[in-house]
Amino acid sequence: MEKQTGFYKALAGSLLFIFTVSGIYGQVPKFTRIDTGSLVSEAIRGRGLYVVDYDMDGLLDLYIGNSTGVGGTDRPNLMFRNGGSGIFTKTVDPAISSRIYKWNSGCNWADIDNDGDPDMCNEGEVFLNDGTGSFTLGSRVTERPQICAIWLDLDNDGYVDLLTDVYMEGNFAYKNLGNGLFKEIILGDFNTKGIGGSQSFSMADADNDGDMDILEANLCLFDACDPLIPNTLYINNNDMTLTALDPSSGLTGDVMQSPGSSWGDYDNDGDMDIYVLSMTDKRDMLFRNDGNLKFTGICIDPEKAGNKWPYNSSWGDLNNDGYLDLFVSVVPDGNLVNEECSWFNNMMYMNRGDGTFLRVRYGDIINDGGEPHVSNDFDNDGDLDIIIGHGNLNPFLKVVYIYLNNGNKNHWLNISCEGTISNRSAIGTRVKVKAKVGETYEWMMREISQENGIHACNGPRLHFGLGEAEKADSVIIRWPSGKIDRYTDINANHFYEAIEGQEIRLNSKIENR
Repeated sequence: MEKQTGFYKALAGSLLFIFTVSGIYGQVPKFTRIDTGSLVSEAIRGRGLYVVDYDMDGLLDLYIGNSTGVGGTDRPNLMFRNGGSGIFTKTVDPAISSRIYKWNSGCNWADIDNDGDPDMCNEGEVFLNDGTGSFTLGSRVTERPQICAIWLDLDNDGYVDLLTDVYMEGNFAYKNLGNGLFKEIILGDFNTKGIGGSQSFSMADADNDGDMDILEANLCLFDACDPLIPNTLYINNNDMTLTALDPSSGLTGDVMQSPGSSWGDYDNDGDMDIYVLSMTDKRDMLFRNDGNLKFTGICIDPEKAGNKWPYNSSWGDLNNDGYLDLFVSVVPDGNLVNEECSWFNNMMYMNRGDGTFLRVRYGDIINDGGEPHVSNDFDNDGDLDIIIGHGNLNPFLKVVYIYLNNGNKNHWLNISCEGTISNRSAIGTRVKVKAKVGETYEWMMREISQENGIHACNGPRLHFGLGEAEKADSVIIRWPSGKIDRYTDINANHFYEAIEGQEIRLNSKIENR
């Protein structure tokens, strides 16, 4: 009898272990790689990927920074229109398609003139959208060859301003005058301390004071900087000045040789944490925001950065369980820069919800490697897909692959925002969603920002996984103007659009397709 009891206890323990493991792996998303279509058939040296619904049809399109890169030939940047179901078609626009930018990977999009459609600035040139997805050349903001640029309404006048970096020259800012023209301005430390070692900015409200702060990731290749410089976090004083945070914060003290960084509230505690890439012998680091601009560095991967060439990172709830997951794309052929580089696989970290992560080690989306990537719901089926570009440092792959998320039974919300008092693109808006995830209620938080990682932007649509919850108990939207809108009992599995100071409603362009 004792032997039987011991046998059943052991069996029960084994089954518990199996079910626990299968439960974990049951939440790991599976992706289908799209191997046909324009993005695969055309050779693309894509350094930058930018998500934008440029024709306003409810399907997210793709703008590709198709610059010369390393050892390539000059090519124009490209626009691909989303036809749904992972099908993208190359679009030729007379104003955009003829432009060749030798080093610029592309630029973020925003409604520059507040007329309800997304416009663009590339290499100092403004392209205005006529509302149907056709463009005309507007004013020239600057002659300086920007390597990255972000839009942010610095003075809350309702018009987005432009912040740029010119590699090895410095940081520059331009105020949008609202009449199609721009004026160069000085933002304090952002200009005087930015020396041009950066290829990317990332933004978030790091100190929870209602405005967006900026992390400048400094990467000085081939001894371009002497001495090497650490990253810099610029705190927005809400008076048209940005002040560099003291290195004692724990985030910006060490030289990391960082191509980029990504903000996200991975622990659902109400402040923005940040994952920072490293291309030296240091490790990539997750910096947990402890409040009061203090950060604790956490290494979630034991491998040194010297063994791999990480290019880009982004947060997203890939399995709709209520917690942000992390995806990092890694250049498949890092030997161009580091002869000892032996790591070619992308990294996907699934958030367990307890502060730890499960690393996914299989599938095309891992084995293919990559450079820039973007994540959003490209087929409008309720889960986050991923698009990965190759071709800048990898001489063998010159394609852009789409990886469609196969999904699961978890619920979700997708929210777009439009400012009325705030800038119409709603850049800087924070959205919080409360839902019962598992046995507890969680507050999930997203912000409309620009530049995730380096040379990439996931676009302005915000995605929330809800787990088994069939509704969000509360949705709170804090706009850049300071206005706060609150909504309750929002049904899951829908695409919504929120208008500042008005209602939140179903997005008819998507829901009625």
